[in-house]
Amino acid sequence: MSNNQENTSLQSNQKMFEFAFKSWKLLLGIGLVAAILAAVFSSSAFLPPRFTSKAVIYPTNTWKYGNETIVEKMQQYLYSDRIRNAIIEKYNLYEEYDIDKDYFRAPAYMKMAYDEHFSVRETRYQSIEIAVSSTDPEKAKNMAKDIITLVNEIILEFEREKLKEVMFSEKEKMKSFERQMDSIKAVIQDYSSKYGILDFPNQTAEFTEGYMKFLLQSKKGKDFEVVEDMYDNLKNYGYQVYELSKTLEKLNETYAEQALNYHDAYGNYVRELDYTYVIVSPELPTLKSYPIRWLIVSVATLSSMLFTFILLLIFRSTKSK
Repeated sequence: MSNNQENTSLQSNQKMFEFAFKSWKLLLGIGLVAAILAAVFSSSAFLPPRFTSKAVIYPTNTWKYGNETIVEKMQQYLYSDRIRNAIIEKYNLYEEYDIDKDYFRAPAYMKMAYDEHFSVRETRYQSIEIAVSSTDPEKAKNMAKDIITLVNEIILEFEREKLKEVMFSEKEKMKSFERQMDSIKAVIQDYSSKYGILDFPNQTAEFTEGYMKFLLQSKKGKDFEVVEDMYDNLKNYGYQVYELSKTLEKLNETYAEQALNYHDAYGNYVRELDYTYVIVSPELPTLKSYPIRWLIVSVATLSSMLFTFILLLIFRSTKSK
């Protein structure tokens, strides 16, 4: 049974080839006509040639937020409305793409046309290839250059906002330490003016020694009263002043460290950075990228011949019945 089916299939294929061979003149003629028409309609008179300028950039100096990679984040910037609108306006792409700007669906058509002429692709080396097409090779090159400039500006603004938040946060911490230090200084000043406590360790040793001498000599009088009052002040308030002085000393050290943090944050905020390292600069394209005439002609020729052959087979099958 299987041998019979195989023989039938071989005979059918053989007949098909024989039929195709008999019809080669017709098929060849149809193919030639299709090739000529495809060559004509793919010419610059019907399909304006496009030239593509390419650039390869590598993201640098950018911070990673969330689960996005740096390359993914850069791609989002490149596809932003701000870049698209700036390029459309500067290079009058409504005119180049033959889109009526006043038509209510013009923005949607423009977006589709722009996406057709502009592409971003991640390379296997974690860089990004930018490809920009235009009927004018010089314009294609300039648009690619402007896109790189614009993406730098956008990232700079975005990163600067983040750095601004960090800078203000560090500044607020520094001001908080300043307020704490001023508060402690005010208390120490108050103790100093009321009780004469300036240097607790040295004053304690000095007045204790003087107080003991007066006691040993059993001397009373105005000097003794002064020493006794100061001795009582040191005993009652001196340790508090000492603890406040130690706290102030630690706050001074912390404040100095915080001041460095603030100055670092401020330096990062005002610093001008490039966020794209250009590996391949946009070049002036010398060969058109669209249309690919040989491919159009080849596909049109083969398709027409195949379609004609199928029609002939159908016609033959119908006629034989």
